[in-house]
Amino acid sequence: FAKFIGTHNFHNYSRNLKAKDPKAKRYIMEFSCKKMDDKWLKFTIKGQSFVYHQIRKIVGCIIQVFMSENEHHSLTTHSSTT
Repeated sequence: FAKFIGTHNFHNYSRNLKAKDPKAKRYIMEFSCKKMDDKWLKFTIKGQSFVYHQIRKIVGCIIQVFMSENEHHSLTTHSSTT
């Protein structure tokens, strides 16, 4: 989850923001996940602010990558460092 920490352009995790839109830049200070039991995970995401649907889409993407056993580098194509 360290790839999400810092200032990044999260336009791919928003509803209508374009890649060059400055509103897509967000700062994430903490991102962690804890297994609660066999069915539940607890995600902790601390940031300065978030774009609409950002957290829902990030968590959905992470779950999809792990459930499909895709390469973890698939997550790097969804946000860019700025």
